[in-house]
Amino acid sequence: MQIEYSKQAAKSISEINNHFKKNIREAIEKLPSGDVKKLKGY
Repeated sequence: MQIEYSKQAAKSISEINNHFKKNIREAIEKLPSGDVKKLKGY
């Protein structure tokens, strides 16, 4: 599965502490493929 980040998401993630970046990336990679909906709001 290939994960694509929007420009806004990539920018937001780049501004985060390296430790949290790793946690975020791992959490996103563990998402199930298929039944995933786009998030809305903040």
